[in-house]
Parts: sequence; structure tokens; C-alpha cells
Amino acid sequence: MHITKRIRAWRTAAAISVAIALFGVSTPARADEGGGTGTPAPAGDVSSVTFTDKETTGAAASIPEAYREAKANPAENLDERREFVAESAKNSGLYYDPSAVNYLKLERTDDARVKDVEMVVPNDYHVAAVTLSEGKVKDDNAHLTDSVTAGVAGTTDIDAADVMLPDGPGFASFTPSGSGQYILETSKGRMLATWAKAKLGDDGSSTYDYWQYMRKGKVVSKDITGPNWVIKEFGIKSYPASSNPAHHWVDWEPRIGEHSGDCKGSPVQLEVEYGGAAIATSFQDCDKYTAYMLDDKPGDFSVNWNPGFFAKWWGYAFGVTDPREIAFNWLVARKQPGTAAARGKFTVNDYQYFRMQRQLTGSTDTCDSTNTGTDC
Repeated sequence: MHITKRIRAWRTAAAISVAIALFGVSTPARADEGGGTGTPAPAGDVSSVTFTDKETTGAAASIPEAYREAKANPAENLDERREFVAESAKNSGLYYDPSAVNYLKLERTDDARVKDVEMVVPNDYHVAAVTLSEGKVKDDNAHLTDSVTAGVAGTTDIDAADVMLPDGPGFASFTPSGSGQYILETSKGRMLATWAKAKLGDDGSSTYDYWQYMRKGKVVSKDITGPNWVIKEFGIKSYPASSNPAHHWVDWEPRIGEHSGDCKGSPVQLEVEYGGAAIATSFQDCDKYTAYMLDDKPGDFSVNWNPGFFAKWWGYAFGVTDPREIAFNWLVARKQPGTAAARGKFTVNDYQYFRMQRQLTGSTDTCDSTNTGTDC
């Protein structure tokens, strides 16, 4: 089972390197000050101070001292840090814990009009140097205008800050709610059939609960004396119990109809999604398999493997067996029950079967079950 959140991006150095926010540059209130987008004026019209890990002329403190001050006052500037968390989530999909975000303030001690710069920085971006400059630049009309700029250099450590999976309305996520398996066996073959389910939380609905259900089946021939028995067909099917019927379909995989595989390449991914959350399983596709669903009975889904010819199987004499796999994954909505206990339960019935065939005579050997393993 693989659970993901579509609205969350994996952290990369490139993403984090731009995650730092120059939250505020304190300047005197003047209507004629520019935004610092023009061409730099001649040398001498711009003054700068660079803050580093060492004491610097014109700097009230070094960057390490600013970090120590931030850690000594963890409750300071929470609003700014929370705003950064929200902006980071919206723009890059990175959900930082506010405790993993620092608020830094660097101050000039010279006669500059702009005395300080405030920054909000996640733990996984370490500021190495900040250059605070002010002066005159030429605008697009070649007029000199006041400019204030701040440049930042640093390094990234993508393991240094906690990135959290968000909760609450708008941040839906799947929570596993159970799993199990059935083993069916004859003297000719063996089937393993599994199931797992999950409930969508924080989906914002007061009308429906959303339940996901996935199944997987594997069949293998046994090593026996005499003519080989090969896999003729097998299938898995599931449907909600009558005590908790589903209201409507939401998503399903694989797509309905016939599919073909060649036992090569990457396994087939079966992912269902709703509300920004996704959950997936996979299987190795071989030969021909077909998916079916009942439109008017949400959750009634089956997949059968029946290629119309014997599975390629050379027997243990050559050291080779050929297991075959199938799987499916669906998501349905159910009207919310009246109690919290009932909302946490969703019962699904499972049917599975396999059929072996003797190579020389064509005779068959079948085994099936519902909600249990069995020896046939």
C-alpha cells in the first residue's frame, strides 16, 4: 500500500534554496522611494554591509549570533513564521512545522537610513551571508531613485527541518483501517489473495464517508509427479456487505475492460484519488486480464485472469515456476452512519477462485472461497 498527498511536493535543494523569505526591510516612510529594480548608479552612491559568520564593520551582530538569539526566543514573531509556513505550503507544497522555522533580524550600525532586515528561514536552509544595500539606481526613464536591496547566500540540508503532513479541512489523507489474506490450496496449485482498506479523513464532508479498498491475488502451480498442471484462470472480486452499502462510485483501477501484459517492465500502478489524497497498489501484469464493475452497485468490482491459453510454465524440472498476479483498487462514498463507532467500520465481502488444467488431458481442478481461506 502506498499513500501520497498530491498537494505535497518532495523537498529538493532547488526548492529550499528559494524558500527563504525576506520578510521585511525596515525603511523610512517616503512616497518617492523606489523598488530597487533599475540600473545601479555610479560607484559611491550605494552603501552596503555584508553579514557573515564573523564580526563585520557596520553589522550589529554576526549571523550565528542572530541564530542564537532566535533559538533563545522561540515564541517571538510567531505570526511571521506562521505566515511563512502558509506561503510555503501554497507556493511549493512544503508544510513546515512552525518550530522548524527561524525568525532572524540583522541590524546595521552605520549611518544608513535602512537599519535592519528581517528574515524567516526554515532550518533546512542555513544563511551564510546577507548583504544589505541602499543607495541610488536609475529607473527605466534614467532617473535616479532610492533603492533598498538585500541579497542572501546559503546552503541547504534537506534533512534538517521537519516537514509535516497537514491535517484539517482541505488536507484530506487516507488512514489504513485493516488488512488480511486468504490462502486457497489444492494438490495442483495455490492462491494467495489479500485485502486492505483505508478511510479518508479530513475530507470536509458532513454527508459522506469515503472508503478505499484494494485487493491482490497470486496463483502458482505446484511441483508434482507426472504431467504438469498449469494455471488456466483465476479471479478476485469484492462487494460491500448489505449492512453498509456504498452510495456511489468515486474512483477505480484498473480501467474497465480487457488488458494485456507481458511480464516485463515495471509493475502496473493502481492509484485512486479524492480530495488531494491518493492511495495506490501495484502488480506485475502478464498475459490477458479483464476488469469488471457493476455501475448500480458501488464497490462491486472484479478482475479475472484468463488468457485463453496455458500460462507459460516449464515445471520444476527446469527450476522455473510462473506465478501470475492480478489486483484492483477502488474508492466509494457511503452515507455517514449515525454514530462514531459505525463510521469507523466498513465491511466488504471477498470472493476468490483459481482453476488449474492438466496439460495432457485438459481436465481441471478448481478451488474458490468467500471471506476465508480453504483447502480444496
